[in-house]
Parts: sequence; C-alpha cells; structure tokens
Amino acid sequence: MKELIGKIANALVIVTDYGGVLENAFKHTTVAPISMLPYPKETIKSAVKLWCSLLRNNDLRRTVRKIFPDQADQLLTEDYLKSLEGGYMCLSRFQPDEDALLCFEYEKPIREHTAIITNEEFVNTISGIKDRMEEYQNIQARVTEEMQELLDELSEIDRLKTENEIVSKK
Repeated sequence: MKELIGKIANALVIVTDYGGVLENAFKHTTVAPISMLPYPKETIKSAVKLWCSLLRNNDLRRTVRKIFPDQADQLLTEDYLKSLEGGYMCLSRFQPDEDALLCFEYEKPIREHTAIITNEEFVNTISGIKDRMEEYQNIQARVTEEMQELLDELSEIDRLKTENEIVSKK
C-alpha cells in the first residue's frame, strides 16, 4: 500500500507541474516546444493516465480521499478529470523545439494582424513564410495524428473502467 501511495503522490506532482506549464504554453502559438515540458512526454502520460484511472474507479477514489484528505474535494471532481483529459490531449501540441519555432514564426502574421486587412496586405505579410507552408502543414498533420492516438488511449482507459465495473458487479 505504501508503494501505491508513493506512486499516486508522485503522479500528482507530475500532473501539477505539467498543469503549470499548460497555463502559458499556447498563448501565442498552436505548437509549443517540447523543452517546455517539466518531464518527458511518456512520464506525463503515465501520471495523467494513473489519475484518470483513479478518478474513474470508486474504490480508488476512496483511497485518494484517504491519502489527500485536504485536497480530495478539489481532486475528486468531474472538472479535475476533464482538465486531466484536456491536458493529456495537449501533449500532442508539444513538438520538437525547431518545429515549434517554425509554427510560431508561421503564425506570427495571423497573430499580429487581428484587424481586417486587404488581400494584398495579407499576401505581402505571408510572402516571407510561404516557402515553409508545407513544413508547417506537416507539423500540424503530425499534431493531429498524435492527438488522435492520445484520444484512443483515453478511450481505452474508459473501456477498461467499464470492464472493471462489470467484473466487480458479478
């Protein structure tokens, strides 16, 4: 039991640190540098999956309440679960630093021209980056593909939760 408590507590530190990074990661771009992550992606994925599993299992929720009595009301909510799931999906948006920089630069004209501009102004604005459009599109396609994989992984957690509930009712 002591090992489980340590694992749960460690996972909470990881998801909390990651949550802090998420607060500012995507303010000015759709893709953030992977170097912003406080831990490797796989470590964060494992921690988030553990907490999603904890929050979806009534027996484990009671364990969380015992381990974190002062934080339980905040941790054992649907909102916290949804934020974990959203954070899990955002992992796809952390890409190699050079790709994140390309996206930041490519999206810069859009960020800086929030007012309505003419077609000519738009063409002039993006002319310096149009040669990188294919690279940008490839990065965005990779993000989308990875996001789908993460969604499938979250669905697998849901499926296992349902199977566990069915087995425990027999």
